[in-house]
Amino acid sequence: MHNTSRRVLVLTGPTSSGKTSVACAISKVSDRLVVVNADSKQVYRELPILTSQASCGMLYGYLSVFDDFVPSVASWMRDCASCLQSIWAQKGVPLIVGGTPMYVYSLMHGISLLPSLPDSLLQDLSVELNSLGPSGFLERFVSKAGRDLSEFSCDSYKMVRDVAYFLYTGKTIQELYRESSVYKIPYDCIDVISVVPSDRDSLYSKINKRFLEAVNSGAIDEVASVIENEAVHKNRAVTTICGFREIASYLRSEITFEHMVAMSQQSIRNYAKRQLTWFRNKFSGIKVFNQPQDAERYILMEILS
Repeated sequence: MHNTSRRVLVLTGPTSSGKTSVACAISKVSDRLVVVNADSKQVYRELPILTSQASCGMLYGYLSVFDDFVPSVASWMRDCASCLQSIWAQKGVPLIVGGTPMYVYSLMHGISLLPSLPDSLLQDLSVELNSLGPSGFLERFVSKAGRDLSEFSCDSYKMVRDVAYFLYTGKTIQELYRESSVYKIPYDCIDVISVVPSDRDSLYSKINKRFLEAVNSGAIDEVASVIENEAVHKNRAVTTICGFREIASYLRSEITFEHMVAMSQQSIRNYAKRQLTWFRNKFSGIKVFNQPQDAERYILMEILS
């Protein structure tokens, strides 16, 4: 490996592309590697099976540590910076693994720093959204203020965030981004490797198979336990995890088992499509491999040697 004291390795790609298997393999070869999670859904200790958290004994930072926490790019960047400083201080090499595109993009290019929002405001607005519905919610807090609704996300989780910023600062999130400073984690060099299968049908087949394996391994029991935990269940970010709402509907006898499986698999495939769009449009200049074994070989021979 080149002698760079503050080097960062990044392994990314869509869900089910084989990132974890590569990370497991190379972490067994190099005892200096410390893996840092870059998946926004793998931070919940209550859902290790549903979110496919690594189980091969790798050292992980920022993995399976929160329950009622709502992850954000800013919080991940802050904690990632802390992880990297600790790893570098121990003469280790951080390997950041995950498929949340905004995490990787922000690591590469920086992030606009926005003010912290009071938890009480977010909680109150979540209650209002549940009560009024999306259209009534925006009418009450946005339309009456004469603002364009197109400036606010249609996604319920992001809608609460956008309205919270508007009420807290008097500005839309787009206005805040334009006015804010950019924070970038200090490192000497970064190598970003992406595993992006060329055959979508094969990727979708792996997605379908992995969800069935999760169901057979206890994912339904995980969701049932979370539903019983009010502090976690009221966390809107948890309920956006692919498969969570579908399993919850199955547990309420609203849909059949077969319907739950099909809907969950479709939800995960749709998520993979969004990830692929990100990697195609936003990640220029990175090293892309169609097969995980090729990415593993490149990291071992070209970067870690």
